[in-house]
Amino acid sequence: MKFLFECTSVFLLFISIVWSKNCETTDGHSCVFPFEYGNRKYTICTTVDKLGSPWCATYTPYKHGYWGYCPTSCYTCGLSASISRSCNDDVLRYASNPDFPWHVFIRKKEKIDFVFCSGIIANDQWVITTGSCLNIFFTQKRAKNVVQVGSSKMIEQSDIQILDVEKTVIHEGFDETTGVNDIALIKTVGKFAFTDLVLPLCMNIDRSIIQQGANGTMSGITNEERKVLQADRVTIIQTSYKVCMHPGVFCTGPNTALKAMASGASLAMCFNGKCALAGLHSTRSAAFSP
Repeated sequence: MKFLFECTSVFLLFISIVWSKNCETTDGHSCVFPFEYGNRKYTICTTVDKLGSPWCATYTPYKHGYWGYCPTSCYTCGLSASISRSCNDDVLRYASNPDFPWHVFIRKKEKIDFVFCSGIIANDQWVITTGSCLNIFFTQKRAKNVVQVGSSKMIEQSDIQILDVEKTVIHEGFDETTGVNDIALIKTVGKFAFTDLVLPLCMNIDRSIIQQGANGTMSGITNEERKVLQADRVTIIQTSYKVCMHPGVFCTGPNTALKAMASGASLAMCFNGKCALAGLHSTRSAAFSP
């Protein structure tokens, strides 16, 4: 599989989420993490049982009444409810909703099961995807296109957020022949409301960890199953395959379980205790791993 390394100066401008360790509720109390509620441990604010409004415990062990609502500032990039599943997992699986809260489905507005490809949340109004993804997107000229977040399954309607597309920007150096600079941006109409199911992915990864033998968690939809998010571990390799030798591009070894991943699938790696974007999957013609 071929990935495009995304840390160019253009996209670093979109890092707007502060790596805060403290969270203060809207009524001025400090959240206490981790806390247990309903036989589950929470390490970030959760929306469970509060009709979609994020909250946290302000005393542990949790007791009824000792809680408060969390402002958006409590959420930080790359800090999901389970880091071990989000960017340090080695199990092929269908994803659960909290696993990849930064994942974006790019689809037709009128048809919920017509998904073009994937992307990731960069901040509260921008999505990073690939130029090859948007090329598919542009073929549907008469269709109203939207982005959907908040669920790992297209058929689920609870907790999801659907935003219209305001504009798209493809890297001016995108070469469809080589796949170099296969990266793009989508700006949404309105902003994402951050919760434990909707979060940005960090983009400050240290390039030195993207090397031969390094592992990361790939998540996205496949061309065979576009309605459910899937994930598995992949390993970066060195290869003589020509497309893998272009600047800003790296490849991972074959994964027979993740078959025909759609463009825009993300590769996340653990960096400083959070998940960070290492690259996006490009599916231009002939841009596959050997």
